Amino acid sequence: MSSLTPFILGIVALLAVPGPTNSLLAAAGARSGLHDAPKLMLAEVSAYLIAITALMRWGAPAMAAFPAAGALIQLGVALYLLRSAIWFWRNGGKLGESIGEVTAFRVFLTTLGNPKSVIFAFLIFPAAAIAHPLALFIPINMGIAFGWLLLGRLIARQSASTAAPRLVYQGAAGVHVLFALLLARAVMMSFAA
Repeated sequence: MSSLTPFILGIVALLAVPGPTNSLLAAAGARSGLHDAPKLMLAEVSAYLIAITALMRWGAPAMAAFPAAGALIQLGVALYLLRSAIWFWRNGGKLGESIGEVTAFRVFLTTLGNPKSVIFAFLIFPAAAIAHPLALFIPINMGIAFGWLLLGRLIARQSASTAAPRLVYQGAAGVHVLFALLLARAVMMSFAA
């Protein structure tokens, strides 16, 4: 087995797991199909590249110097995820209105704060025995993002009513609440330690 295989499998496994960004992409696919796929995919990969690069370059030293900074960042991301969950829940029944649209900016912000970036920056990328891990990450990320958009579209097509897209949005809300609670718990645990 090549040294690339565990690296690629790690990226695929982590990106394929349902989370805040994937929920947004599935909801976007349910609402508007693949029309906005290129800009949503570009927003996701751009945010991951910024987050991973920043974490690898400045994250570890900053958190070592200021332990409370990590907790504050996690708390901020948790609050953003709760706000997004409320937005998803409220707008799931308004799929025909522009307010229900998932924008590239929303995908970018959600991905920028996605906890997966930490795993990529501190576990998967440092373990890679290759010169340019981002060169492999980008196409894999784009393919999986397209898969989530397509999944949302397929779910929406299975129903002639607006029930399926509404369920995708409400499911996205539930995933966002779950991740917010997990982050909030991590913050509380960091203060208890």
